[in-house]
Amino acid sequence: MGPGRSESELAGALAERWRIPLPQALTDVRSIVAQWRRNGLLAGADKMPADASAPAPDANWRDARTLQWAAQWTCSIRGKTIAFATEDDPPGVLRALLRPLEVPKCKADARIELRTAPNGETAILRDGVERIRTADPGAIAGAVCQMILEMIHGNCEWLALIHGAAIARDGAAIALCAPSGSGKSTLAAGLIQAGFDYLTDDLVAVRARDGMVMPFPLPLSVKPGSESVLASHGWDFSRAPRYRTKGVEARLLLPSGSAWDIRPAPLRSLVFPRFSSSASPTLRRVSTLDTIERLLADRIWIGHPIVASRVDAFLKWLDGIAAYSCEYGNLDDGVRLIKELTH
Repeated sequence: MGPGRSESELAGALAERWRIPLPQALTDVRSIVAQWRRNGLLAGADKMPADASAPAPDANWRDARTLQWAAQWTCSIRGKTIAFATEDDPPGVLRALLRPLEVPKCKADARIELRTAPNGETAILRDGVERIRTADPGAIAGAVCQMILEMIHGNCEWLALIHGAAIARDGAAIALCAPSGSGKSTLAAGLIQAGFDYLTDDLVAVRARDGMVMPFPLPLSVKPGSESVLASHGWDFSRAPRYRTKGVEARLLLPSGSAWDIRPAPLRSLVFPRFSSSASPTLRRVSTLDTIERLLADRIWIGHPIVASRVDAFLKWLDGIAAYSCEYGNLDDGVRLIKELTH
């Protein structure tokens, strides 16, 4: 896809590439373009997403040494020591996820600060340089996680950052992509107990140069209703911290200490899981276009500002990834279906 092409031309190219009827391709193109505009990925959107890889406009910041910080802490993450400081109370989920990695205050390799900007938004600074400014608590946590990823994995360029969990077996990764509340974290926890390696629970970071999923094994967030299920599958909740998210009390399952030593893994499959107590276990292959629409319906980042070369690279990569919908009525069935993909 190059610049300046009409919807009809794009639909024709998609129809030819994936051998689908032209009317269906045109409908899909229009749907995808509309979603990309709503998500701020194309010109004409009212709001662009935050991007932790691109510095924000300069601001005149007060000397950090004169501030009364609301919270300061230090974490050791994959061999990097990172200091954190916030002018206001940090977003609850962010501090909860990082708490198991805290170490006594010591000399840090890098520093992340959350400061209050003149317009009231939160500005996120890395080593004194403002990178993002936003009022969205979710975007704050996501931007900080992206900065941490860049620090621990060498400032690599991303092909995509996808909302989802990822596990691996025999050196190949499977991403579980679905909106919050779909059961993906519970399924990931069940697969870990079944012998899969744990890569990440909420942010699947795919490296541009080789399509590798980069490990980011923060604690798994388990919502009410899943605790008893996972306890029956061997998870110990006596050490699982509680925290509040979206009005409910959730638990954080701590991964093993060796999870941070797991190597990056190439993505073998994308799976869109959906738990329903009445569902029969079903694993069904989905098309590339269906995959794109499912990803865009949730949270995905493929660069900002988005350009044709990034879209081309992402679609080329996605065309080589098998994608499936996975419906199941209990955790054992979900684990069994995912296991079938690795055989």
